[in-house]
Amino acid sequence: MNKIEFFKDIIEEYEELLRELENENAPIDAIELVKESIRSNKILLENCILREEETKALEVAEDSAPKEDSGLTVGVYKNFKAFCIAGGKLEVDAKTPKGDTRKALIKQMDSLCSWRKAEKGNAIIVDEVYQFEKDIEDGRSKKSIYIDSAEALIIHNLKKSTNSVTFVTVGNLGEYVGLFNDKYQYADHDTLKVDFTIFNSFKRTTNAEAKRILDRCLKAMENRKLIDSAYTRIIVCKGGELRGANVEEKKIILDAEGKIMKNLGCLNFTQVKNRKLLGLFNEKVKEEVNSNGIEEFESSFKGYEIVSTKKLVAEAEKQLATLDKKQELNGLFIDKLNSTFEQKHVHSKNKQLETKGFGEVILEYEGSEEYKPTVNKLIDELIKLK
Repeated sequence: MNKIEFFKDIIEEYEELLRELENENAPIDAIELVKESIRSNKILLENCILREEETKALEVAEDSAPKEDSGLTVGVYKNFKAFCIAGGKLEVDAKTPKGDTRKALIKQMDSLCSWRKAEKGNAIIVDEVYQFEKDIEDGRSKKSIYIDSAEALIIHNLKKSTNSVTFVTVGNLGEYVGLFNDKYQYADHDTLKVDFTIFNSFKRTTNAEAKRILDRCLKAMENRKLIDSAYTRIIVCKGGELRGANVEEKKIILDAEGKIMKNLGCLNFTQVKNRKLLGLFNEKVKEEVNSNGIEEFESSFKGYEIVSTKKLVAEAEKQLATLDKKQELNGLFIDKLNSTFEQKHVHSKNKQLETKGFGEVILEYEGSEEYKPTVNKLIDELIKLK
């Protein structure tokens, strides 16, 4: 995680914490401290963005100069062969590269510079020449491994559906593709004997990271026309059947939820959960929705509706290696979480020093000595595949 992403995540979490504190009528000094943390982190985020823009501008200026080691310069080459010869990747008397040879040369030239084909004709335009030749990878960055692995597992899940339609929560899909294990969704801080605040922080961060990965994966699959997907309201019918809610049904459910939440004396859904009223809330919502015309309604949830076809599933299935991909994805996710939580810990410790004498309690949980051992325990218990 780079610094910009890190500060964005920190700001999101502080804003969520602020909403919770305001809803619970927390002390004014605690609320003001969180507001100040949001303001200071926004300043740090703006500074990071400015520094990154300055660095990129400097890199472009440096990399655009001619380089003795490759012979390339920014400009136009009459065709791909001339381009490769200038880069030292092809002999002058070689034939025009085709097929696999051309594909291999494209990767090599990608490691030397940023280039593109002209809109007309065979000319190649070089926009930047790198100061140092980049390593040629196998084409799979960590981001693409996430997508490739999750995609294969989603296709595998679609195959199990008789009509190639899947309704699934973020938590269930995250568990299925291997982002976390089968204990994650139902764990609580009491059973695990860990601090309540650290546990909630861990779940918020992990849920956000998991949804980002799944959203990127589904978007990539949509771009390749493998699926159509939507994050929407899903109804659980009597007998366990799942289906997407239509617009009128969404209105009925929303009205029922608003009414019951108000009757329970809660300002928002967070209060329903924090006051341990979720069971009663769901029961009353079901009664209200049934009485308003959706008689088969048992409950509902927000989740993904993923649609494909048997033909597309069959074509994509040949690349599956489910177990290996699951383990690979889980390992990458653990690396991501370790990096994220380490940065949170260091940031909070530094912030504690800056605010010493005022509001240490708010920052204490992420900056404490207990934080990292607790997070490591939670990763081992709830994330790591056994």
